[in-house]
Amino acid sequence: MPRWLLVAALAGCGHIGFDPITDGDAGAPGDAPSALRWDLVQTAGSGNATLTMKPLGAGHLVVIGVEIDSGGPTTTVTDNCNSYVALSTANATCSLFQTDLQIFYAFAKPSCQADTIRVAPTNNVCAVVVWEVSGIRADDPVDAVAVLNDQPRSTTPLGPKIATSAAGEFVMASAVVAFSVSGIHPGNEFTNDQVSDGNGWAHLTDPMAPAGTYQAQWDAQSGSYCASAVAFKVGP
Repeated sequence: MPRWLLVAALAGCGHIGFDPITDGDAGAPGDAPSALRWDLVQTAGSGNATLTMKPLGAGHLVVIGVEIDSGGPTTTVTDNCNSYVALSTANATCSLFQTDLQIFYAFAKPSCQADTIRVAPTNNVCAVVVWEVSGIRADDPVDAVAVLNDQPRSTTPLGPKIATSAAGEFVMASAVVAFSVSGIHPGNEFTNDQVSDGNGWAHLTDPMAPAGTYQAQWDAQSGSYCASAVAFKVGP
C-alpha cells in the first residue's frame, strides 16, 4: 500500500503510545530576581484519560495538553478541587489522522493538593500532559496563543511561531504527529518534557528569555502534524 494511503487510513490518534520522559525542569536558577522568574515544578504525561502526578502546589499555574479523537463534544478536565479553563483559541486540528489538540489551564487552590487529573470526553483520549509552573500571574495569565493546523509531512515538525511581549514568559508548545517524535531538534531553544503517545510536549528552556518570537522544533518519523503554543505572563 502506498505510504500516503497508509497515513490516510490511520484512525483516531494514529500512533503507538510511548512512556513519558522524566519530569522536565526549568534549568539552573539565573541571576534575575526570583519574584519575576517562573519555575517549572513538574511535568507528567499519560496515554489515557487519567493522569497522576505529585500533589499540586497552591497558586501554581497548571497547564493541561490533551490529544483526543476529533469530532466529539467539548472536553472537560477535572481534578478533586480545581476548575480548568478551556483555552479554545489554542486548539489545533490534524484532519488527516482525525485528531485534535486541546489546551486547558487552572491555578491550583490552596489546601487542595490534587494529584489526579481526569479528562472526560465522548471520544477517545490519546494523551494527557501536565505542566505545573510557579511564578505566573493569576489575574491575566495568557499573553499569546498560536496554532498550526493540518501541516504537511515532515521529519522536523515545527510548533507555531509565538511572540512574547515581555522577558521571562513561560512558553509551552505541543505537536501531535502521525508518527512518533524522538525529541527536540538539536539547537532548538525548547526542552521536550514528554513524548506521551509519541508526540512533542515542550517548554521554552530559558526562564529569562527576552521578549521575542520563538518556535519549537522536534525530530520525528515523517508524518503530517498539527501544533499549538501558549505564552504565559510572569508575576506575583
